Amino acid sequence: MQPTRHVLPVRNFFARFHPQPGFSKPVMARMPIVNRTTQAGFVNFDKNAPVLGRMGPLEVRLVRSVSEIKQAQQLRYLVFYEELNATPDEVTKAKRRDVDAYDPICDHLVVLDAEQKRHPIVATYRLLRQEIADRFGGFYSASEFSIDPLLSAHSEKRFLELGRSCVLKDYRNKRTIELLW
Repeated sequence: MQPTRHVLPVRNFFARFHPQPGFSKPVMARMPIVNRTTQAGFVNFDKNAPVLGRMGPLEVRLVRSVSEIKQAQQLRYLVFYEELNATPDEVTKAKRRDVDAYDPICDHLVVLDAEQKRHPIVATYRLLRQEIADRFGGFYSASEFSIDPLLSAHSEKRFLELGRSCVLKDYRNKRTIELLW
């Protein structure tokens, strides 16, 4: 049976999230329509994402579900807000997840510990491919830095933006970092 197709303007979907300071309005205005058959409006996850590497009980791969994206956001909250003392707004504090408008269009790389059944995600990186950034109004970095000269100087290249990297304190070691890289 085919899932019911729901179409929602991405800018309206993103408005449900609290954009981080510096998220440019021109980017929001250029957000296209997304087909929401991929659960909860998230664009990039593959339920069959292969394991990309293993070291002992740790494995690295892209997320396979919206639930895993939410777990990665919970990990980011734990590291950024609880451990590193960033100041959450009220929505972030209530949800206990670090969420922004770029999450639905990014790939999420995670390191999982097979021995941890309850919360197996112990590290995460958010990846934004240039072809996706171009379709959705640009890289997150462009809201913080002037990156147009870099992109223009290497127009024949394809860029990948890495961001929102974090590792659970007990897993900050060579093995986990090697898997992320």
